[in-house]
Amino acid sequence: MDKIEKRKINKELDKVFNKGIEFIDEQEKLIKESDFYWEDLTKMREEIGYSMLEFANNVRETLSNKDIIDNLDEYKDHFNKLVLQIFHDLNIVSNKVAEISLKHENKVGKIETEEDYNLYNKISYEYHLIFSELTALLGPSMTDLVVTTMAILDKVKAKLISQEKDQVISATIEEPQQNQGDVDE
Repeated sequence: MDKIEKRKINKELDKVFNKGIEFIDEQEKLIKESDFYWEDLTKMREEIGYSMLEFANNVRETLSNKDIIDNLDEYKDHFNKLVLQIFHDLNIVSNKVAEISLKHENKVGKIETEEDYNLYNKISYEYHLIFSELTALLGPSMTDLVVTTMAILDKVKAKLISQEKDQVISATIEEPQQNQGDVDE
């Protein structure tokens, strides 16, 4: 590499370095003009918590349905595994949310320093990842629970239809016999 090429490379490096410094100045300006608050992270944590509660409440509602529980039959083992898996996954996510929450515990107010801004962004990103993990972990299990529950309820419905059919047949058989008795008299 000759001296002219080295000078060109050094000039380009100087340009990159100078633009980097300009970017830092712009970032400080952005931070001062921004509306980022630590409480935003608390809201994110709470939204994840609400989603977790919604998943848990859906499972509890299913568990409180007498028609489902009384008719598990061949689905019992699979159903129990699904419920255990869902609550296991909820516990994993809950523990991760608690860990992240510690990073901004006792922090309130507006984000004003570059260090806080970087931490805020990192934590925000972690919450987004946790929410994605929550839906990725629970989505398939919840879908499987719905499909299993629907199969159980279809079986219950088929039993009820069969019972109604039997009752109609029994009533139809009894009705002509009663009418024959009336004709003989």
